Amino acid sequence: MIQPSALFYARGFDRYLMILIPTAFLLYATSHPVNRLRVEMPAQFVDAPADSSAARWGAEAEIAQAYWNVAVTVTQWQYGFGSSLPADPPANFRIDETLFGAAPESRARYWRKLREMWSSPACWRTAREWSSVWVTRQASKVLDALPDYVKKLAEGA
Repeated sequence: MIQPSALFYARGFDRYLMILIPTAFLLYATSHPVNRLRVEMPAQFVDAPADSSAARWGAEAEIAQAYWNVAVTVTQWQYGFGSSLPADPPANFRIDETLFGAAPESRARYWRKLREMWSSPACWRTAREWSSVWVTRQASKVLDALPDYVKKLAEGA
């Protein structure tokens, strides 16, 4: 008669599956999809008149890129994907205007441009990122329930 355990462990591959499947599930569970602003600035973000010279358009593109970089590094962390941006630019949405030769009103112009483009799917990318939030969330639930559990054990004993 064949032992049931011999059927399962007869192939060495089964042992690897016993490790691989839970590991794959754990990796999947600890990553989640997130939306991040694309690092590459969309061409539509440049706010230059259509009849601008190439030099003027190039200067405006540099200013636009600087504001886009602020949006990528600062703004997206304050206002996530799907949220609406306020009408007025926040204090940290700024560039060194003297360095780029930007007019003082460029900050408001590019904030309006960012507000127009914020909800566009073309400006965002979706990726899976590592997150252990679900582990800490479950651990905090267990720790919150632990005093009641210990109390019930003490009362029952």
